[in-house]
Amino acid sequence: LGNWHVIVLNVSDSVPFVAGSAQSEWLAADLAGSRKRCTLAMWHKPRFFSSNIAGWTSNVSIIDLWNQLYAGGVDVVLNGQQHQYERMRPMTPAGATGSARGIRQFSVGTGGESSEMPFAIAAGSEALSDAFGVLKLTLDDSTYTWEFVPTVLGQFTDTGSGTCH
Repeated sequence: LGNWHVIVLNVSDSVPFVAGSAQSEWLAADLAGSRKRCTLAMWHKPRFFSSNIAGWTSNVSIIDLWNQLYAGGVDVVLNGQQHQYERMRPMTPAGATGSARGIRQFSVGTGGESSEMPFAIAAGSEALSDAFGVLKLTLDDSTYTWEFVPTVLGQFTDTGSGTCH
């Protein structure tokens, strides 16, 4: 993976992520010890998302995790959970956009039993689809590119690139 540091976390209802927990302490040491320029972190439930429940577009239970990732200079977060594809603008843990250190989040829940197009759209959403498909991430030395590849040709696609902090 060249200049990329990849972190896989176990964050769920049965394994909450809170400041001071064993996983939080492990993450702090892991981030501090990495000498890679770029970092990607992944786990199941996203911090920000669009949904089919009015007003439900963020998961505050993982704000401690996002605070730690943001302070550690993480570039990209990859999640599943929601049954759609969504790419968010680079954001702070509070959801503000425009920060040079913002984290770009991808939610890719597009390979399961069902998909659904949400109506409660998150403020930071840049691309959203209920098409089935996969996300192709290309991780270069100081940049990354993405391409959402639908299972049915001609359906929604999303492409772009970003630069590491």
